[in-house]
Amino acid sequence: MTATTRSVNGTGIAGCLSEPFVALPCSEPLGALLLLQRGCRALWLGSLECSTMRGLPDQYVLNATDMSNAIFDIQRATRCKIPLLVDVDAGYGGLASVEDTFVRLGLLRTAAGVMENKHPGIDKRNSLARSGNTPSDLLPADAFRERIGVAVRAARSIGDTWVCPRFEDLAVGRSVSETMHAIDTVMAVEPDAVFVSCRDEEPDRFFALLSDLRKSYPRLPLLTTTGRYRSPQPDHAFFDAGVSILIYSHHAARGKVRALGDIYDALLDPARNERELLCPLDEVIEFSWKDGSGPCVETIPPRPTEDRGRGDEKPPRGK
Repeated sequence: MTATTRSVNGTGIAGCLSEPFVALPCSEPLGALLLLQRGCRALWLGSLECSTMRGLPDQYVLNATDMSNAIFDIQRATRCKIPLLVDVDAGYGGLASVEDTFVRLGLLRTAAGVMENKHPGIDKRNSLARSGNTPSDLLPADAFRERIGVAVRAARSIGDTWVCPRFEDLAVGRSVSETMHAIDTVMAVEPDAVFVSCRDEEPDRFFALLSDLRKSYPRLPLLTTTGRYRSPQPDHAFFDAGVSILIYSHHAARGKVRALGDIYDALLDPARNERELLCPLDEVIEFSWKDGSGPCVETIPPRPTEDRGRGDEKPPRGK
């Protein structure tokens, strides 16, 4: 089956690809419900947002069980009514962990799992960090192909979750031709889509890569993320260049940090009135049940309570 014909757990992501769209970030059910009520086309559960909301650094601290619990909470709240795209970092360990991760994604009716080509044993830096990872932190293309192949087999054995390799090559300074070589190598195992990262200051290289990708793989769904803010390039520039799903990957966490800081400052300052910063209490009590969008625990499998026995191990570097 090809990426453009496979359905995804009834969530309709394949049908959504008749035209490009934006996916917005959430790390908890509250954000997911707010986005569902606003008609968002897809949700993005990223490691940066998920880590930040738990007071943790985005440095491979979260494991497969942590992310499975986050997925469960979101899917329960939304009744799986909206496609959920999940960032699984580098797969949480060796090949057994990769397999375990994508089985979990299938059981939890996740629309897609995005796995990056960083080595799972590195001292990770977020792709948008000003001092990020280097080319030596990326897996060789053939090693990444093996990991994606394991993910593809695991996902298709349990359901229709898409497998989407994420290529960090441009973000660490590699050339367009080197990035295309890595993508061509991994495409041999037939992933469902490709995610390409790039830095804000390098749009020309990014759009050159998109042009090459569209020539080589005209029907392949392409995903990418905006930079630190809404990109200097408008959304339609990405879509015109062939991007299928544009992800605003970290904006919710940044908004929450600012908003929570503002309300806490107001509450701690007797001279300030916090009312203007707050929604009505009734809205908090009632909003999640509007339009029948409240939790329905019967819609997804039970919450994962422990590791399934094969995941979360971290191999020594070079293995």
